[in-house]
Amino acid sequence: MLCYDFAPPQYLFFAEEVPGLLYYSHIPVIILALLIGFFIFISGPKNLLNRLFASIAICFSFWTIINLILWTNVHSEYLLFYWSHLGILQGLVAIQSIYFVYVFLNNKDLRMRYKLVLFGLLLPVLLLSVTNLHLSGYNITDCDAFGYEGVLFHAYYTSLGIVAMLSILYMIIHGYRRATTQFKKQILLTGIGIELFLASFFLLVFLATYLTDLGISKDSEFEMYGLFGMIIFMILITIQIVKFRTFKINLATVNALVIGLVLLVASQFTYIETKVGAILAGITLILTIVAGIVLIRSVKKEVKQRKELEILTAQLETANDRLRELDKAKSEFVSIASHQLRSPLTAIRGYASMMVEGSFGQLPQKAQEVAKRIEDSTKLMAMSIEDYLNVSRIESGNMKYNLSD
Repeated sequence: MLCYDFAPPQYLFFAEEVPGLLYYSHIPVIILALLIGFFIFISGPKNLLNRLFASIAICFSFWTIINLILWTNVHSEYLLFYWSHLGILQGLVAIQSIYFVYVFLNNKDLRMRYKLVLFGLLLPVLLLSVTNLHLSGYNITDCDAFGYEGVLFHAYYTSLGIVAMLSILYMIIHGYRRATTQFKKQILLTGIGIELFLASFFLLVFLATYLTDLGISKDSEFEMYGLFGMIIFMILITIQIVKFRTFKINLATVNALVIGLVLLVASQFTYIETKVGAILAGITLILTIVAGIVLIRSVKKEVKQRKELEILTAQLETANDRLRELDKAKSEFVSIASHQLRSPLTAIRGYASMMVEGSFGQLPQKAQEVAKRIEDSTKLMAMSIEDYLNVSRIESGNMKYNLSD
C-alpha cells in the first residue's frame, strides 16, 4: 500500500515534504561513522577493540539509514519491514557499547558467562521484533506506525540503553581509580564520549517517539538531535587516536573526521532558504576546509616527528645495550687481568722479602736497598690490583662488606 498523501522519494532518500534538518542530521553522521569505523577496522582487523568499535559504527549507521528511509518512503510494506529492525539495532548498539568499554579498560575479552548474560538481555528484542508486540499496525494516512508500537517492547529496548549507560559509568569509575595518569585521560575521553552518545541516541529518540505516540508532537522530528551525539563520540575518539594512538592509527582517521565535518557543514545547504544563510554557510564551509587542512598538516607533522623519535629511541636503546655489553666485557677483563697479575707479583714480592731478610745469604747494602724497593713497589702494585678487583666486584654485585662500629 502507498501513502498517497505523500510524494514518493527520488533516489530512495530524497523527498520534498520532510523537515529541513533531516538530511543535515542523518547523511553527514552516517558518512562520518562509517568512515572512522572503516579506518579503525582495517588498521587492525584482528584486534577485538577495533572490531567492536567498527560494529557499533555500522549498527548505528544502519539505524540512521533505516530512519532516513522511514522519513522519506511511502511504501507501507517496506516501512513496516524496516521499522521492525530499529529495536534490534538499538539493542545491538547498547550491548556492544558495554562490551567495547570492558575490552578498552581491561585489554582482554569478556568471559563466556558475561557474554551469555549480554546475549540474554538482547534475546527478547531479537525474538519479539517481528511480532505484534512490536508493531501491530500501520497508519496509511500519516505514513507511520506511531500508535501501533508496543509500549513494553519499546520501553524494553530503550531500557537496554539505560542499562548500558549505568554499566559503563560503573566500569569507567572503577577503571579510572586504578589506571595510570596517561590512561586516565583516555578513560575520561572515552567515557564522556560514549555516555553522551548513548544518552542522546536512546533518550532523545525514545522521548520523540513517546511524545508522538501521545499526540503531543506532530512527528518525531525531535529525535534528529539525538544523532549528533555520535559526532561528539567520534571527535573524542579521534583525539585519542591522534594523541594516545588508542587504535594504532593516525592520519587516516583524522582525514575521515575532516571529511565528515566538511560534509556536515555542507549539508546545511539542504535546508537553507535565504541568500544570507547560504552566504554564511559558504563562509563556514570554507573556514572548515581551511581548518581541516591545517589540522591534517599539523597531525602529519606530529606523526612524522613521533616516528623519528621512535627511531631515535630504538637506536638509543640499541646503543645502550651495546654499551652495557662493552662495560660487562671491561669488568670481566679487569677481573681476569687482575687475577693474572696478582700471582707473579706475589712471587716477586715473596722472593724480594726473603732476599731482604737474608734467606739467600747476606747481601751487600746496596743490593738490600734494591730488594727493599722491589718489595715495596710490588706491595703497592698488589694494593692497586686489589682495588681493581674490588671495583669489578662492586660492578658485578659480588662485593662483600664487613660492617662494624
